[in-house]
Amino acid sequence: MLLGGGAALLLLAVLATPALIRRLQRRRRLADGAPAALWDELAATAVDLGIGVHPSWTPRQTARQLAGVVSRTEGGPSARAVRRPDSDPAAVDALRRLALAEEASSYARPGTATAGDDRVPAQVKKERGARLRELSHELCVRRWQGKVGSTDTVIVDRPGRGYGDDYTPWLVDAPVGKVVRARAAAVTEEGILAAV
Repeated sequence: MLLGGGAALLLLAVLATPALIRRLQRRRRLADGAPAALWDELAATAVDLGIGVHPSWTPRQTARQLAGVVSRTEGGPSARAVRRPDSDPAAVDALRRLALAEEASSYARPGTATAGDDRVPAQVKKERGARLRELSHELCVRRWQGKVGSTDTVIVDRPGRGYGDDYTPWLVDAPVGKVVRARAAAVTEEGILAAV
């Protein structure tokens, strides 16, 4: 009888061990207070609640996923597991701020200031990106024009196209997989027109 009671006690201790370890981890992480520790606790809590968090996601991607759960825009067991008061916009903002703090502590160069908020409007980013792409293309065409009349080694990677040793795109009539010497005859919007 005593042996059976001891075995039952041992079984209860074994079953309680994961919960005890998890509780100690939570207490240690929260006491630490560093962004990395708090982020680890957030990820562990998400797993505890059955919320899918992919290990390859960036902190921003994870925060976006969790914000969807918190604001109940995501379905499944994760939406069911979150209490309704947590759908407060402050909870979503806290997720975003923690994600940015985790990124800054994990990825920022030491000694540099990082902006917590993205202060550049989306439309401005779009316009800047378009201008940069346009300028990049103009500079490429100018560089290609400087090669007219010269000869280069080109590897043909698909029908009608290849790349020089400096990754300049060439329009070349040669079999795929061949390495050819090509003379730059002219420039198009797509690259250098080759005379093989």
